[in-house]
Amino acid sequence: MPQYDANRTRSRTVPFAVVLQSAALGHLRTRLVAPLIDSADAAAAGYPTRTPRFTLAGRDLTLDILQATAIPRGALLPAGRLAR
Repeated sequence: MPQYDANRTRSRTVPFAVVLQSAALGHLRTRLVAPLIDSADAAAAGYPTRTPRFTLAGRDLTLDILQATAIPRGALLPAGRLAR
């Protein structure tokens, strides 16, 4: 899973995440990711307007870098399944 790719996740609460981890660490069992959250939720929570925003699968999403975390690589679905 290449760095900066957006992927679907197996989570119902966080359906999308961006891979932040370098491919040089691809041998690890985890991936460092930041979730993509609904932009309306981000605005209600007071996120800065300069926070990166994306449209994926018809949804307006904001990169929640403050919630970056490592997750098992099996928790990410292949990027090819993501409708852009």
